[in-house]
Order: sequence, then C-alpha cells, then structure tokens
Amino acid sequence: MKILLLGGTADARVFTKRAYEKGLFNTNDHSLIYSVAGLVRQPDVPCEVISGGFTQFGGLKAYIRSEGIGAVLDMT
Repeated sequence: MKILLLGGTADARVFTKRAYEKGLFNTNDHSLIYSVAGLVRQPDVPCEVISGGFTQFGGLKAYIRSEGIGAVLDMT
C-alpha cells in the first residue's frame, strides 16, 4: 500500500526515520511518500519527497487517485 504523509514538521521527520529503521516501509508491500509544502525545503528522510504541494499534479485528490494512495497521514 502506498501511504502519503503530509509532513513538514519535526515530528513527521522523526516518525518517517523511525518507521524506516523498524522496517515498516522497506518492503514491497508498503511505501511512503513524504509531502512538504515549501519548494525550498527538502527534508532529510529516506523516502520519496514531493515538494511544493499538489497543484503540479492537478490537486491532492487527483494525485491520490493517480498514484493509488491507500492512506494519508496528516502530520502537518
């Protein structure tokens, strides 16, 4: 399952790093995509990062549908 994490906070970065350390997203079964609103900020996380919002994909709803996102974690 693909999981979209709406991040941008220290808690979100810590969660992401710890989840990878525990092997929660290191499998073919689960993947994590970390989203941060700012274009300039590139968080140091061990997964795919989307920066600058979802307008470039036609909006959040369109992105969730096109990528087959199964869950959204709001950690903003």
